[in-house]
Amino acid sequence: KELYRGAAVYLQLGNIEAGPLTNIESGLSGTPVVAFPSGGNLDFVMAGVNGVLIDTTCEDMVDGVVEAIHATMQLDRKTVRESTVAEWGNLNRMLGEVEAALTDCVAGSWW
Repeated sequence: KELYRGAAVYLQLGNIEAGPLTNIESGLSGTPVVAFPSGGNLDFVMAGVNGVLIDTTCEDMVDGVVEAIHATMQLDRKTVRESTVAEWGNLNRMLGEVEAALTDCVAGSWW
């Protein structure tokens, strides 16, 4: 928790994360997220509220990440935390969504 609070931003640069809990942990600590628009990042990051999604190609990835970090550092950390609590702070709801996703996966309806 202290590591997230001490960070200016959290970089979630994985392209295959289904639902990175680290985004939620970061947001609950008030630290905004910079992430690619894929997987669970699309569900979590609300652009300009709790982070920034970057859509870059390999050629401009570094510039895109740097620009996103600068934009994200302008976000209010209290707003980041409050938006995360409002959307993801209900553990029972989150566990229910995980259970439903796993049920769909086992049933083969995920693909």
